Amino acid sequence: MALFKRKNKKQTTMLDDVYTIRFELEDEFTPENNDLVKEKLDLVSNSQRANGEPALADTLPFATFKSAEDFFSELRSVAASSGEAIEFKYLAIWEYNHNQRVKPGKPGSPDGNPHEWIVLADYELGYDYQNFTKVLFEDIFNNPENASEDYESKVNYCKTLGEAYMESCGVGQNEVATLPDADEASRGEVTLAVPSFEGAIDADDLVEPVDDFVDQPGDTPDSSSVVYDPASASFSQVNQVNVPMPEPEPVSAQPASTPQPEPAKVPYPQPKVPGEPRPKRAEKRSVIDEVNDETLEARTKAHIEAPQFQVEELDPVEPGQHGYVEYRLNQKKKSYNRALQLAAQKVSEENEKQIIANREKYRVEIQNALNDYLKKHGDDAKNLFSQIEDDFSAQKLKAIASEEEKINESELTEKADAKRAYEKQVSQIEADAEANRHQVRNRLDTEYRKKAEDRYKEEGTKLDQTNADNAVKLEHELDRKYETKARIDANELRSAGAQVLKEAYETFEKTLDELRTNVTNEHMNAKQTQIAQDRTEAEKVRMQAPYQEVREQEKTISDLKSTLAGAEANRDAFKQQSVDLQQRLNRKNKDLEALEHELEALKSKQASEQIQAKNTESNDNLNNYLNLLMAENLSQRGIGHGGQPQASQLEQEAQANKQQLEQLSKQYQDQVKAISKGSRRLGIGFGVILLAVVGGFSGMMYHQNQVNQQQVEQIQKQMEVKVAAAKQVPTPSASEVLQKATEALHANNLTELEKYPSEKYYALDKAIIQNNASAANAAVQAMGNDLAMGDRYRASQAESLLKTVNNQDLANKVADANK
Repeated sequence: MALFKRKNKKQTTMLDDVYTIRFELEDEFTPENNDLVKEKLDLVSNSQRANGEPALADTLPFATFKSAEDFFSELRSVAASSGEAIEFKYLAIWEYNHNQRVKPGKPGSPDGNPHEWIVLADYELGYDYQNFTKVLFEDIFNNPENASEDYESKVNYCKTLGEAYMESCGVGQNEVATLPDADEASRGEVTLAVPSFEGAIDADDLVEPVDDFVDQPGDTPDSSSVVYDPASASFSQVNQVNVPMPEPEPVSAQPASTPQPEPAKVPYPQPKVPGEPRPKRAEKRSVIDEVNDETLEARTKAHIEAPQFQVEELDPVEPGQHGYVEYRLNQKKKSYNRALQLAAQKVSEENEKQIIANREKYRVEIQNALNDYLKKHGDDAKNLFSQIEDDFSAQKLKAIASEEEKINESELTEKADAKRAYEKQVSQIEADAEANRHQVRNRLDTEYRKKAEDRYKEEGTKLDQTNADNAVKLEHELDRKYETKARIDANELRSAGAQVLKEAYETFEKTLDELRTNVTNEHMNAKQTQIAQDRTEAEKVRMQAPYQEVREQEKTISDLKSTLAGAEANRDAFKQQSVDLQQRLNRKNKDLEALEHELEALKSKQASEQIQAKNTESNDNLNNYLNLLMAENLSQRGIGHGGQPQASQLEQEAQANKQQLEQLSKQYQDQVKAISKGSRRLGIGFGVILLAVVGGFSGMMYHQNQVNQQQVEQIQKQMEVKVAAAKQVPTPSASEVLQKATEALHANNLTELEKYPSEKYYALDKAIIQNNASAANAAVQAMGNDLAMGDRYRASQAESLLKTVNNQDLANKVADANK
């Protein structure tokens, strides 16, 4: 159908896509006013015409997703070179209904067929443009005019347009922008990404840096670096790490083929060389994705975990002090742990390089085998043609001889008749005979040439197809052979690396034993020195004790005299002060009652403030203690299936917390009673003063107790909510457990796998991660005749481990059960 009619006598191209793009550039960027934009438009249009596609120059202002995407990609380079974004006057998605009559609508109107559907206002195309789906989907989610649409509606719009985009451009899902989840969409403006534009992951980004550490005095730092050689599975000390990646074996030069002689009369038909099609963006992206997948697979298979010594966080201890030996050993274990981590990292990196190099080597060997096969069968078509030509040439000569014999017989008969009738007709008959001979030769030559070409076309096509099928079959067989070999190489490299790390661990362990002996001797010598110093100081104190006692007694008598004089002088003053203090005590009691009423009024407000701000200045100590207590209880409680706490455990935890809080409250009350009891034992004058102090302190403690009680009630409510939530936690199904365990197997994560001990293939998965062939053999034998493993990776790894322990029969059964 024609989306628009003729205008200014310009012929337009018909488009019938359900969704098309209509756009108009700002005046300064139109092809008429911008030579660079016109050049890009002509380039895209000429390429589309060459590929038999609708040219964008013939469909403007409308465009398919593909033609618009080709043009926008070129505009991105224009924006990058000029440093300014390409501005659009109008950009929208138009919708067309094939079941309705064609009546094009107008911009800004929802009427017509096709008609305007989604408008992207004030759009600018910059150097960071990825593709149109990112622009379109972000506008659908971020445009304030779409706020009335719910999340599901927006997702449906994006999926519909994404499918239309993939169909028009001929690309896969990785060329379409990813959609946000409901939480991301609800948090505000979203920014999407196109998977194919995310780029490859650098191997260096996956290695976490190891912090430098300061060794203790007496330890000699290593001046060289540890390098792991995967070929010899050993470490070496060098000043600079420079381990070159092994290069693949070069492809052997192909010998020049002997030229074949050309057929005598019928030339061998030469194959036509078609023009190479312009590669698509999806094909370029597929190559990048394939390299990324191979790199990630090699990194996963090459990764090994370093064994670690158990260490603690200890404070520094001087020689001779208690705990010095443990502190020094702990520090040395930390150093060895870092060294083991660095060694494991280097082993993993070198294994990854070796695996990639091996794969490249096998790929070259596969290509060499294919080249040999194609070279061996390269002349099959020529040989077939020569054979067919020889067969038909012999038949042609035989047929010519037979026909000439008949003509000769006719010639003799006609000559005899003509000789008797008229001698002058002899020459004419000879000429006619020669003409007939020439005509027969031409006719039979053409006839048998056509038969030869038809037979060659038929049998040559079959031969080419047979050779192509055999080449594909050979390639598949070689792919399977070398893929298996590559996996075996990876397992051997990982085993060798683990063995080397084990030997390094044992070496470090022996060094720690020697260090323990040396440090223990140093510690004992320091302790003996300290003991001698302590004895000297004790003897000095014993000698000076009598004189010191006399001086202390004299000072005590002097202090008692001064105290007695001061007490007598202040006695009268305290009598007057006691009256004032009694009045102040009465006022304090009234203020305390007022504060109690005010505290009841602020109780609800204080509770809401405590929920929003967990730690305030008035109850920091209580909050810290409660948080610590809850953290210890949560770390010690049992974890139910799927990582969720059991309801009974949460109830016990809540009851334990409640008892501890009641104990704290009781201790506080005992302290208040003790203070009150002590105050009654003082004298009258001092009793009044202490009563006032206790009154103020009691008011403060009462206020703090009320705040603490509110905190206790809030924590108890939170624990009740957790208990109720734990009772409602659904138990994961067997299929969910199997899926989680399979993901842990693919990630080579033993810690995650151990969370699912009830999984059907738990023993086998654990053996695969640990690369334990004997354990894998026992696990598969325990499966009996049910050898279907539900996952290709699990089955292939099990088969490889069974072959390692020479259980070929069971390995074949596993392979047959998981085809």
